[in-house]
Amino acid sequence: MQEAGLGFGDEAYRGDPGFAGVCALVVRDGNLAVRVSLGGSTYPAATCDQDARKIAKAAVEAVPR
Repeated sequence: MQEAGLGFGDEAYRGDPGFAGVCALVVRDGNLAVRVSLGGSTYPAATCDQDARKIAKAAVEAVPR
């Protein structure tokens, strides 16, 4: 499912890794693709979407242009 309104990257998709309790986000920015998958007790379902966005943004911004 396409994700809109991230404010970074060229496009993003909400992933489905195939099991409950995990958030997956794929962000494409030019030739770079970043996939973030989070879950478990460290990243509970209530907050993992927000955490996945923060991690993906940091990864995209860390790559030199």
